Amino acid sequence: MLTSWAFVIALAATPPDPAAEVAPPLPTIDEVMHIPEPLAQAFAAKVTDPKGSQHDRLIRLVKFLFDAEGMHLKYVEDANYTVAQVYQYRQANCLSFSLLTLALARRAGLAAYGQGISEVLYWSQDQTATYHSTHVNVGVPLGKRRFTLDVAAGQILTDAPPKRISDARLFAQFYANKSAEYLAVGDLQSSERFLLEALRLDDAYAPIWNNRGVLERRRGQSDVARAYFEHALKLQSDNAGALSNLANLYGRLGAAAEAQKLNDRLTRMQARNPFYQMQIGTNFEAHGDLEQALVHYKKAIRLRPEEPRFYARLAQLHLKQGNASSALSAIKNAFQHAKGTARNAYRAKFEALRERSGTQERSLDAQERRRQFGQLSLSGRW
Repeated sequence: MLTSWAFVIALAATPPDPAAEVAPPLPTIDEVMHIPEPLAQAFAAKVTDPKGSQHDRLIRLVKFLFDAEGMHLKYVEDANYTVAQVYQYRQANCLSFSLLTLALARRAGLAAYGQGISEVLYWSQDQTATYHSTHVNVGVPLGKRRFTLDVAAGQILTDAPPKRISDARLFAQFYANKSAEYLAVGDLQSSERFLLEALRLDDAYAPIWNNRGVLERRRGQSDVARAYFEHALKLQSDNAGALSNLANLYGRLGAAAEAQKLNDRLTRMQARNPFYQMQIGTNFEAHGDLEQALVHYKKAIRLRPEEPRFYARLAQLHLKQGNASSALSAIKNAFQHAKGTARNAYRAKFEALRERSGTQERSLDAQERRRQFGQLSLSGRW
C-alpha cells in the first residue's frame, strides 16, 4: 500500500536528519522479488503440477497463500517486505502481498499483473501527518474472465474497479513505501535514497512527487517543496494529498488567497466523495461525537446508496446511540444491497439484533418471501 503523506497540523520544528551509522541497503528489483529456495520447493510441491489446468493452478495458488497448510498469510499494514521477508514472517501489506503473488503466479505459468486503485477508504494518522493510501492487488486473466487476488479485500472500500499497472509502477511503490518508513522516523537521507529510486522507475506517478515535496518540507525547503507539490498536481489534478500540502504551505508563506483557492477546490472534491464523508464520520465517531458522525455517514449513503458497508457502519453507530430500531433498518439495507456471501453475514447480524432487541420486526427470510410472493402475484394478473 503506497502512503501519500499530507500534513494536516502545524509542525513545531523540522525533525532531525540523523546520520545513520550504516546506511540501509537499497535492494535491487531482483533482490526484492527473489524467491528463496525453501519457498520455491514448497510452492513447486503444492502448486505447479504440470498436469493441472491454469484454473487448477490458480486455485492451488490461493490455497497456498492463505491456508494453514500453506503460507497462512496475514495482513499487516506496515509489513513493507520483500518476497523473501513475506515468506519469513508470513505477513504482508497489500503491496508486499502483490509482489509475492506476482512472483509465484508467474512461476506457475499464470499471466499475472499488478492492479492499482487510486483512492480507497483506508487511512491513519499520527502527530504530524495524515496518511492517505492507494491500494494494489493482483489480476490473473483466464480466458474471458479476470480474477483478483487481494490480501485486504475485506478491509478496503473503493469507488472503482482496479486498473492494470506496470511492473515499474509496482516496484516504484515499494521503494516509495520504504522511503516513507524512513521519513516517519526522521531519517531524511535514507528516505531520499529510496524515493529517488522510486522516481527513477516511475516519474509520472503523482503520489511520489507529493511525498518528495513532504521530504523537502521536512528539510525546511519551502520553495523546493512547493515545486514538487505543484508538479504532482500537474500529473494528477485531484491528488488530495498534494492539494492539502500545497494549501498548507501557501498558508504558512502568507499567501492566504492562493491557500484559500486550493482549500475551496479540496472542499468541493471532498463534498462529492462518499469515501471522504465516511472517513470524516469515522473520525468523529472515534472521538465520541456521534451526532456529527451520523451526519457524515448519511452524506456518504446519499452519495453512494448502493454500498452495503456504509449501512453496516451506520447500524453500529445507531447501536452506540441505543437506537436498535434504526440499527435494524440500516442492517436490512446492508443486506438488500449486498451480494454473494456478504448477504449471509448481514442476515445473521440482522437476526441476532432482532432477537436481542425483542422487536416485532419480521425476519429477513419472512420479508424476502413476502417480497417474492408480492412480485409473483403482480405478474400473475391477466
